[in-house]
Amino acid sequence: MRHRILNLDISFIFPFLNAPMEELMYRGYAQNKFISKYKKVWIGILIPSIGFALQHIVLAVSLQGALVYGVAFFFWGIVSGIIYLKQKRLLPLIICHFIVNLAFGILPLVFMVVG
Repeated sequence: MRHRILNLDISFIFPFLNAPMEELMYRGYAQNKFISKYKKVWIGILIPSIGFALQHIVLAVSLQGALVYGVAFFFWGIVSGIIYLKQKRLLPLIICHFIVNLAFGILPLVFMVVG
């Protein structure tokens, strides 16, 4: 029972911590570092987007799912990188990321609560 409660607690906290941490790391930190180091915006957006995609592939339950996740999260990374480059604001990206995490996390949470 204690294990189930711990999993439930982590599941409720995850969307609140994951979105800001990933956006801070990939867009706020890595993108800026790569642009600064290589002096090319496209490299600064491309490399963190690849990392973002690779990180999310592990969430897929099949090879086909991994391919879909890889492509989808890669493009999400590219678009988010461009948005951050233009706006210089992470908050809109964090909010969007949070909403996506919440949307894809509600059904598993319902199953965990209902059993």
